[in-house]
Amino acid sequence: MQAFLSEELSEEIQIRGRTSRQKNKGSFQMILLAKDLAKFGITNHEIKNKERGIVVRVGSIAGSRQQTMYEFLHAKRATFLEKSAAIRRQFVVDAKQLHDKSTEFQKSLWNLSESNPANVPERKILEEKCLEFLESLN
Repeated sequence: MQAFLSEELSEEIQIRGRTSRQKNKGSFQMILLAKDLAKFGITNHEIKNKERGIVVRVGSIAGSRQQTMYEFLHAKRATFLEKSAAIRRQFVVDAKQLHDKSTEFQKSLWNLSESNPANVPERKILEEKCLEFLESLN
């Protein structure tokens, strides 16, 4: 018996595989709490509609046929994972941008320490670059 909906299908398959060993038959069943499914964007209303046999839209397109409850849960899980992956991809893009800005800041600091104090315009530009970076973090 599995008492949660796995985020990864591979985990669920592994759990199912544990039900039978060495040519002995096994059985598998999910017992899920509706409140635990909220993580996947599954509402009580959707579950009740599925139980009544009403086709429930997953994503932007309604299914062309009646899905089983499990097919519905799996489709909602897939949608959840797609959104999670998009968030992680954006995090990587944001981290790369911050890294590039930090690298530029470090170069400006180095150049500032190496710059000729007599060259006031260049020094002023470097100081402004450093301040701009620090202000962007605040």
